[in-house]
This record gives sequence, structure tokens and C-alpha cells, in this order.
Amino acid sequence: MFNRVSYVYNAKKKLYTFTGSFGHSISFGIHKLGYSRNKQKYLFEKLNERVIIIHSFFLPDLKFICEALLEVGSEYDVNMSSIQSLLTIINVDIIGGYKSNHKLDMDAIYRDMRYKPLPNQETIYTEYLDVRAMNGSRGMLLTAGVGTGKTYMSLSLSLALHSDVVLIIAPLPTIQRVWVESIAGDKGLLFKHKQQYHVVGDGEYNGEKYIIAHYENLAKLVPLYKEYNINITTLIVDEVHNFNSLKSNRTELLMKLCEVIPFAHAIPMSGTPIRSSAVDLVPILKILSSDFDARALNRFLKVYKGRSGLMGHVLKERYMAYNVSVKKGTSGLPPISTKVVKLKLKNGNDYTLVSISKRLIKYVDDRTAILKRDLKSHQDIYNTLYKQAKELQLANGVAKVEFVDYESDISIIVGAYNNHRLNQVNDEVKRANKFEKTYVEPMLNSYDKERFRNSKTVVKYLDLKVRGEALANVVMRARESVYSELASVSGNLNKLLASTSKKTLVFSQYTKVCKVVVDTASSAKYKPISVFGDSTKDLTRNVNIFINRKEINPLVTTYHSLSTGVPLIQANVILMYGLPWRQSVFDQTVGRIWRVGQDKPTTVYIMELETGDEPNITGRDFHILDWYRQQVADFTGDEDGVVIDREEPINIDVDMDAMYRQEDYLGKGLRAISDVINAWR
Repeated sequence: MFNRVSYVYNAKKKLYTFTGSFGHSISFGIHKLGYSRNKQKYLFEKLNERVIIIHSFFLPDLKFICEALLEVGSEYDVNMSSIQSLLTIINVDIIGGYKSNHKLDMDAIYRDMRYKPLPNQETIYTEYLDVRAMNGSRGMLLTAGVGTGKTYMSLSLSLALHSDVVLIIAPLPTIQRVWVESIAGDKGLLFKHKQQYHVVGDGEYNGEKYIIAHYENLAKLVPLYKEYNINITTLIVDEVHNFNSLKSNRTELLMKLCEVIPFAHAIPMSGTPIRSSAVDLVPILKILSSDFDARALNRFLKVYKGRSGLMGHVLKERYMAYNVSVKKGTSGLPPISTKVVKLKLKNGNDYTLVSISKRLIKYVDDRTAILKRDLKSHQDIYNTLYKQAKELQLANGVAKVEFVDYESDISIIVGAYNNHRLNQVNDEVKRANKFEKTYVEPMLNSYDKERFRNSKTVVKYLDLKVRGEALANVVMRARESVYSELASVSGNLNKLLASTSKKTLVFSQYTKVCKVVVDTASSAKYKPISVFGDSTKDLTRNVNIFINRKEINPLVTTYHSLSTGVPLIQANVILMYGLPWRQSVFDQTVGRIWRVGQDKPTTVYIMELETGDEPNITGRDFHILDWYRQQVADFTGDEDGVVIDREEPINIDVDMDAMYRQEDYLGKGLRAISDVINAWR
């Protein structure tokens, strides 16, 4: 059998073509590994017994497939010798040919930075060039726990790389308090001498080495780069997990920037870069890999959506190949504890799962009956408004075939829904939704637009509309209501706020709950300050007031408003009225106070309704968080994170003064350590 394998590379199209004798059942063998024929269609440009054509971005995937086939390939009638030859070419000729022409000048760090790297930080300097060489990438993903010194590590690494200009993209709350302070501040300066910097949007650029832009100013970066022809050597993206929504404007702008600016080095970083899915990797890959073009991106999502078997392993390996982790050095940190606080309500039974299920069933039955009764009216509204938009668009020159295709998709969707096969027509649903937003809704006034949106969902999938409404109007409303009631009990809140000599942060998912906390704390003679809803625009101002004015306590906020980017070691207690559903948000939230610089034991109190043996809706939050935690662990192999202890819940009526005394005693021994390494906060 002919075993020799040869290859050519088309640099323009980024395609590798491998020619050899791979076996009659090569596609079947790959299918048995977990890549269905449909997945193979997107992973490979061409795959048969003689030719394999694959995009350069997917070369590591092909490497893992070859390794798996060599373990079991004899069962699938593949040519083992050719597969081994192919694997050797990938490992030796291609991946082995990746080289890094850069060296790290550690002397520059010792010469120009005020501090040397801590022991737990040193790994990034030894691994950075290795990661680049192994992947042929522009840099590495820095996964570093909250409070580990990501700011210091990224700036010192860019210094060691002799970067001409460093572009820093960061959340707005961190621009002044973290980045400007670290580069040219009076209190947190990380350099021996203040550096020149430019904050995008603040005056003219005058050749400063450090360019700092917050997320909402990304649109100004490409024009700035082109106008001044700036040699941006290194890109730092702080809290890169904030870009994992592919449809957001900020993510689109970041990915466009990565295509336009030819930076040599990239350091995306986060304590929690992955939430749960392959989508979370897309902006990271776009930053790090010049091979990750639009074609590779679309195919990547097609291949790894619903990953299983070898696909899950490959995705995990690809993540780990780019990732360098820095664990939080806990030797200098105070102890942390998470405590579940069991609270009772007179109407607590209203929030048991049994009670909510009954209300849910009644809502679904009643709402379904109403919509079925009015179905003809909704069909008329949909048809009339669609016809109106169609006539206007046809008059504007839109091709008639666009509407023919849409009407065909609608027919398929309705048929699939009626036959309980809606999950089989995802592409048609996406096309129809996109068409409606592009061609129908722009032709309608605001009143008719809302009528069209409401009626189209009734026409296309009535039951799904009802289920969505039921979740919002019954389940989510019950969550919001129970935490609002728990927060309204002033005696409970007062005891928790009084449990520490420092300050307290209060978090919830819901602005309504936050408003109740503010009112309850105010009635107990506290002076709370808010960062939620309308007050989010005053985030920097209100945070500074909380930090600098002793009498202001607690700070009340939502996870969305303040879970990332703002160190708040002036507090050492967090109260949670409702858990976030993702471990990444939970860890980021805890990291606001449990970080280098904290000088007292840290406690997170999580409110849970007490209903005896009957499970209730607040308990469901713990299960949801556990599920997401396991999803991330399966993806990344990292099971770190603050774990919630539900085994020994707190009775709010216990002596909270005992906890206060314990905190004060432990805190004294931590202040000296904290002062030494406070600069890394």
C-alpha cells in the first residue's frame, strides 16, 4: 500500500492539501471518533481516501484526530502508516517549524519596574514564548485569578518584549483607578518612573507609549491607528470574558481591530475567560490567531456546537494550548468563607417549587387558551403588516426571491412546529428571524413593529411564546419577589451589616431587590450608595464616595454593574440576594474584596429561603450555579473557584458578635503581610 504523504500550502487561502493513501474508510473512522459527516463538512474543505484539504486554523484538530485514529484506526480500515506519516508532517514540518523570533528581556523588568515578579507570577515569563512557538500565535491567554496582579504581569511582560506602543483595552471603571494609576499614578505606580499615556477620547494623541481605551471607545481605535500610523506592538485586553457575546457591538469592533492592526504580541486576560461554551473562545482565538479568519470562525462554530467525545477533548486541548494560568497566591490573603443564611417568611410556602409549578401550569393553560382564541386575529395582523413591508421593499428594488425564500422558511417552521420537530429547523428559524429584522421591521412604525413581533411568534410557535412568557411572568417574577421580601426584613439586614467593622457590598441580579435593600438599610440608619439602574452612569463617582467617606455603607449593586474590574478591599463582607448563575460571575464578584490588600477575613453571605423539607426557588439557584461550574470544569479542566458551603447554614438569630470578634482577631495578623504586597491590588 502506498504510504507516502506529501503536502502543499496555499498561503492566500490558508489551506493545507495533504495527498496520500489514507484508506477507504477514513471518513467513517473520523465519524466514529465523534465528528459526524455534517461536522466533517465544515472541518474539512475536502476529505477522501486520497486527499485531505483543511484550513490552517484546524491543523491542531487534524493532529488530535490522527493521534486518536492511531489508537483505534485498525478497527476502521484506515491506512495506519499514512496516518502516522501525516501526523509526523504536522508535528515536525509544520508545527515544529513555528518559531518565535523574540526574547524576553527580564533585566528591563528589574530595571524599570518597582517590583519583581512574585513566585506565583513567574510562570508567565517562562511560558509566553513557548505558547507562541507551539501555536504559531501572537501571544497567550493569561488566566489569572482576581487579585493575582494581571495589571502588573501584562505591563511587565510588554516591557520585557521591548514593545514600542502598547494598546490596552479595559472596562471603563478600571481606566483611571487601575491602569492610569499603575502607569502614571501617585499611589499605585508600578514603574519606577511615571510613563506617558493617552486615554482614547481625551484630547490629541502625541506619541505616548501606552494607549488606553475602554470598551465603548473601540470604534475610535482604527481611525487613530491609521491617522498617526502607530506601531502598536502589543495588545492587552483586560477582562476578555466581557467580549463573549458575538452579537455585541464591542465584540464586533474588537474582532475588526484584530484584522486591521498587525500587532506582534497579544495578552488577553481574565480570571474567568470561559463561561460554558465554544462561543466563549471565539474572541480569544481572534485576538491570538491570525489564521482565525471569517471562514475559520464560521466553521469553528458549526463544528464545535454541541461538542461530544473527541470533539470535547480537542476543544479542551486547544484552549489549554493557548492558556497560561496563574493561581491566586493565598499565603498572603485572609481566610474566606461562604455562608448560607437561612431566612423565613410568613408566606414562604408561596415560593416552594410545588406552589410555583401549580401557578406555572395555570398560567400556561390560561394564556394558551387566550392566544388560541385570538389566533385568527394574530394571523391577520402578521399577514397585513408583512404584506405592507413586502410591497415597500419590492418598490425599493429588493429581489422578489428574497421573499419567496422567507415564505418557504416560514412554511417549513410552522410545519415542523406542528409535528414537534422544531429543533430540526434551526437554520430556517435563524434565516427567518434575520429576514424579519432586515426587511420587515424597518418598514414599520414603532407601534406596528411591536404588533408584528408579538403576532409573528404566535403564528410561528405559539407554545414556545407561552413558555417564554411563563418563565418571565411566573418563575422570574417569583425569584425577584422572594429576594425582595427577604431584603425587606430590616432586622436581618442590620445584623449582617453589623457583623464586620469594615464595609459591606450587597449584590443581586435584580434592580428591584437592590432598591429594597437601599430602602431597608436607610430605615436602619445606614447610608447606602447605589451602582445599579440609572446610577450605573455614576459608577466611578459613587465607588469613590464609598471608598473615601467612612459613613457611607453599604454599596448596593447588581452583578452586571459591578462584578468585574473594581477592587473594593475597603469592604470584607458581601451579601448576595440571589446567586449569579455562572461560576465566572460568582468568582469575579467575590474577587472585589478577596484579593491582595485585604486585611481582614472575608465572608460571603448568601440568602436562602427556609421552607423545611419542601424545596423552594432560592435553592434552585445553587443547582444552576453548580451545573455551570461543572460545564466550565469539563471545558477547561480547571475546577478552581470559591465553593459554597451549604452543609452548615447560618441561623440569623445566632450571636453575630462572635463572628465580629473572630474577624478582628484574625485581621490583626494579616495587615503586616498585606502592606508588603499591597501594590499588586
